[in-house]
Amino acid sequence: MKRKTLSILALICLAMGIPLWSGCGGPEVAPVTGQIKLEGEPIPGALVAFYPLDAGPGRRVISAVTDEEGRFQLTFRRSGDGAPPGRYAVTAVWREPQEDGDEVLRTGPNMLPARYAAPETSGLTVTISSGANDLEPFELTEEP
Repeated sequence: MKRKTLSILALICLAMGIPLWSGCGGPEVAPVTGQIKLEGEPIPGALVAFYPLDAGPGRRVISAVTDEEGRFQLTFRRSGDGAPPGRYAVTAVWREPQEDGDEVLRTGPNMLPARYAAPETSGLTVTISSGANDLEPFELTEEP
């Protein structure tokens, strides 16, 4: 009976277009929290993205938006669950807020140096390990 239940679950996931690793089981994830600063000041509303440098199942870009103190918490499957252990290149983009009626959208120009927007040029890397990962703040600078 257990095998039949697992087979049905796998078929449901595939029929819904959900990869088997994204909520129907999958790789181990570890909680990841951190902070982004520019010249020592927290960056609120920045998009932080972690690009996997190791190959393997479940390896995809994982992102978060920083809070008012520049802090973030990564989400892989469920809110705040983290990321699979491994090495990552990290990027950060901080868009100028644009008003659209009652909404404030972050669609304006990037207010960070362009090098931080690409994993190849950001110079930011981190290794996520099993267990809780409270990362040292990423200290960005205006200088090249």
